[in-house]
Amino acid sequence: MQDYILKETVQYGFAGLAAAQFVVLVWLVRRLLTVFSETAKIISSNTHALRTLNEKQKELSAINSKLSERILSRPCLRK
Repeated sequence: MQDYILKETVQYGFAGLAAAQFVVLVWLVRRLLTVFSETAKIISSNTHALRTLNEKQKELSAINSKLSERILSRPCLRK
């Protein structure tokens, strides 16, 4: 068994497998970085959309408050 592991063909096979695994690892890391970049863009656009919705909600809340005050200021609805 010891002689089999020390043969050059087996050692070259392990070296080739290690090189193939390294290439796959580099490819996966590059893909992962691409996904992280795209995710960051999506998060940025979602954050912008949420801020816009928050501003609109504040405006609508102020309008609703003013409308409520106007409705309650009418004499027929105060009762």
